[in-house]
Amino acid sequence: DYGYEIVHALVTNITPNSVVREAMNEIEASRRIKLAVPIRSEATKISIVKEAEARAEASYLSGFGTARERMMIVKGMKESAQTWSNNESVSFKDVTDILLVTQYIDTLAAVGANNAILRSDPKEVSDIRTSLRRKLDGL
Repeated sequence: DYGYEIVHALVTNITPNSVVREAMNEIEASRRIKLAVPIRSEATKISIVKEAEARAEASYLSGFGTARERMMIVKGMKESAQTWSNNESVSFKDVTDILLVTQYIDTLAAVGANNAILRSDPKEVSDIRTSLRRKLDGL
């Protein structure tokens, strides 16, 4: 027996054919994309849910703030009505008419700030008051 017997060999640089190399790269890329799709989908889902929760929370807080603002307006109007009604020369109806006119003017100012054109006849305030009273009396 002559020659060498190779027991182990370390191969460091294998260069397969370019077609084989491209096929192997495509297989690996497909495998990684397949693994990434569920992760990406879950991230998108979480993002959508968080955005919806944030919008819901903002709406809730906005509504809560509006409700508190209206409560304070009613409280102020009640205190004004009580202060005015202590004067015997002014009737409760007169006080409510004054408060309604004030609210009406404030509303006109707020709406007018947006360049809207509204009729501003004081008789309309009286008509609104009369209509509201009829509806409340009907309850």
